Amino acid sequence: MGKTILSAIIGCFVIFGFLFAVTGRLQWALIGSFLVFVGGIKYIRIQLKEAANEIEYDERVYDNHRKFSFQSLATSQLLLLISLLASI
Repeated sequence: MGKTILSAIIGCFVIFGFLFAVTGRLQWALIGSFLVFVGGIKYIRIQLKEAANEIEYDERVYDNHRKFSFQSLATSQLLLLISLLASI
């Protein structure tokens, strides 16, 4: 995984250097390198997700994850509400 992220970063720098050399404008070089970096990371994420789909989990794992996520969100929202009401 580290090798693929490293290749996305190297591609970002190569595109930045090329576009800056061709156009002479920093903004176009930054935009181009950002697009290449985001596209590379999305491609890597899709590859990892496809590889992760081969592993099957029990439904209880998904249910526990969903419950934990919801409970942590509800707790953080409650703490935010309490802090806002206390500051009034």
